Amino acid sequence: MALIALMLSLGTIAAIIMDVWSVSVIDSNSFISAMVALMTLVFTLIIGYQIYNTLDIKDKLKEVEELKSKTQDTYNRINYLKADLYDGIYASLAKNAHLDAEHQLDAFHYMNISLRNALDIDDTRDNYIGRIEDIERYALHINTGNGFFDGSSEEMIQKVNDYRKYITPIIEEIKGHAKYHIIKDRYDRLVKAIDRRLDKISRSTPASIHNIYEDLQ
Repeated sequence: MALIALMLSLGTIAAIIMDVWSVSVIDSNSFISAMVALMTLVFTLIIGYQIYNTLDIKDKLKEVEELKSKTQDTYNRINYLKADLYDGIYASLAKNAHLDAEHQLDAFHYMNISLRNALDIDDTRDNYIGRIEDIERYALHINTGNGFFDGSSEEMIQKVNDYRKYITPIIEEIKGHAKYHIIKDRYDRLVKAIDRRLDKISRSTPASIHNIYEDLQ
């Protein structure tokens, strides 16, 4: 449309110039016609410029969207690698704590952090359950007479409350994860068993050293 308008404007100007030159006199009608043609040309150029800017802006917006998409992909990749790294680090920390009598209670906590990060990775249920099995094994360290859970009745209650405060945040994070439904059945049972176990310890009663689910039976 802009091209057609431009051609018409140029044609009109040419016709006016030929008409004016033929009589060698510029009358009012010729002047008005020339002004109208000139204004049409200017208007056409302005419209054409705006169309060009619009197309240019669309190209720029497309480039911005492509850059945004690439940035999001990079951000997702970084988060994936971060979760994968933390999963491995905390799994190793849990394993080392498990072998260290002074830090065995931390093994349960560290392995839960490993599981939390593993949920951010595109993994299978079997691998998630494998991590839960490690948590179940490390949970057996949570017991009376292990160097931490000992003392008077009041001290035992306080120590159990302190340990609950220590492990509850990561447990809640796991439960609040978007992929929690994959492990909900197994993990809910585990958390219930830990809660019963801590209740037992708060009464200075030893828990099972072989079966984390004994108190649920």
